[in-house]
Amino acid sequence: MLRSLCVVAALSARSRPPRATSAAQAASGYATSVFIEDTDAFAVAYYATYLKWVERAVADWIGVASISSLFEQRRLHLAVEHLDGVRYASPARLGDDLAVKLSRLSFASGALVLRADISRASDGASLWSCKQLRVRFYSESGACSEWPL
Repeated sequence: MLRSLCVVAALSARSRPPRATSAAQAASGYATSVFIEDTDAFAVAYYATYLKWVERAVADWIGVASISSLFEQRRLHLAVEHLDGVRYASPARLGDDLAVKLSRLSFASGALVLRADISRASDGASLWSCKQLRVRFYSESGACSEWPL
């Protein structure tokens, strides 16, 4: 199974998301599986579940503890702000082991822009991809203009 390729150490001391200095740091892998609650009556994953898997991968890459402490201390939450170029290539099915790969494209104006790909771990078949996925922290008053970590 893929585990995170990017070590996000001491993230709370940084003012920006992890800086890509190598190919391994520019990409992050996250492993998950398709469970019964992710599927319909035909054991096919719901279309919205792909986004849930990507959100979990982003949280894992950034650091779940950092995100949790931001919510507890400042009521900030991380959200997907924009998707562009989403492609459903093949369905994920109940019991499939999946690999979610994130590649950092850019960071500007407090938003992190990523490319996201989901594939079946057993054969590497592409299931879902998104050319640009933008995530940002939000407070009760709206979008944060700066990255809070």
